[in-house]
Amino acid sequence: MTRYALTYELSPDMLTRAMMSWSKPLRTRAQKWRRFGMGFALYIVLVTLVWTLLQFEILNDDILLGFAIGCLGGLAIWAVVYRYSTGKLKAVVHAAQARHGSVDTVFCPDWVEISSAISTTRMQWQCFDHIGRIENATVLRAGGIVYAVPDAALPDGVSAQKFQIDLISWMEASQ
Repeated sequence: MTRYALTYELSPDMLTRAMMSWSKPLRTRAQKWRRFGMGFALYIVLVTLVWTLLQFEILNDDILLGFAIGCLGGLAIWAVVYRYSTGKLKAVVHAAQARHGSVDTVFCPDWVEISSAISTTRMQWQCFDHIGRIENATVLRAGGIVYAVPDAALPDGVSAQKFQIDLISWMEASQ
């Protein structure tokens, strides 16, 4: 029976990439073209609507300019708040990871056990929603929590792809 007992320490960069990996959906080429087509159609509808309102003098240049400035201002405020809150989240997570230190993880067909200097947890495979890849690591997602496992921690002779295939098969077998 295959079992992986790994010890590793996550870098802040890898942890950040793992945190952000779940928010980037992997879309097919057809889905990307469909989204582009829908966006382009919406753009044409909005331009036609604005042009029609300007032609019938329902909308004048001053109102249009004010609306555009308001939208851009709202977008700028959203961007500042997003950057600030994401930065705070990263700082909190990096500080927590530093407290944990080195991580010992055991993966087997029945469960995953993750131990650090300050905590130990054992989870059944039903806890996990997705197993994916980022550069140099495998990422396990359990709800809103992500666990990154660096490729450098894998035993000699075990590729990242084989490791990921084993984890996925264990997760699927538990469903």
